[in-house]
Amino acid sequence: MSLQSKRNKPTQQGLWKLVGILAVLLTCTVRVALAAQCGRSPAKMVNLDLWSTRSLSSPSRLWKFISIGSSSSEQQAVLFIQNIHTAQKWSVGSIERSGTAFWSGDSKRVFLQDRYAADDTRIRIFDVSGAEPREISGLDKAVRRAIFGRIPSNETTLWVSYPRACFAANDSSTIVLVADAPLVSKTESGPGKPFRLNITLNLNTLQIVK
Repeated sequence: MSLQSKRNKPTQQGLWKLVGILAVLLTCTVRVALAAQCGRSPAKMVNLDLWSTRSLSSPSRLWKFISIGSSSSEQQAVLFIQNIHTAQKWSVGSIERSGTAFWSGDSKRVFLQDRYAADDTRIRIFDVSGAEPREISGLDKAVRRAIFGRIPSNETTLWVSYPRACFAANDSSTIVLVADAPLVSKTESGPGKPFRLNITLNLNTLQIVK
């Protein structure tokens, strides 16, 4: 090995080490930023499936989100939101596979991540600040626009999931998401490449918060 090669080798190793350190720092920075947006206390969640009956009360103890399983993989679990004081229930749809739900800290909204397919997920949020629960329409489409607006036209996603989600700290009118949507070329086969996107969306306007 020449003297020049010996000199270059430590430099190349040092470069790769620096790249690794920067990647770790970037990951930590994203996590810290997300934690700051979401607040310190994680919301209590309930996991939903087709076979079980599960429920989760709002922090105010005024509302309850309920999933009633069908005990059959060929059917669906029916979803309700109930006023605990009056026992009145409203039907808010169903799930076909599994899901996760949690309430905002102020008990005004409940988030549902509906994993309706093996490779796809739908987001739904119900507002209970009025006389009766209502779903925020157009939410899932707005989130998907934000995701696919960042994807090159010659690529598509293998799946879309949301490994992290929360209502913004002290502001349940804003939802914070991390979308996991690995990319693959539309014309070539392959395992895909990682693609994650942080999304902060105003629920009143369905616009991305800059």
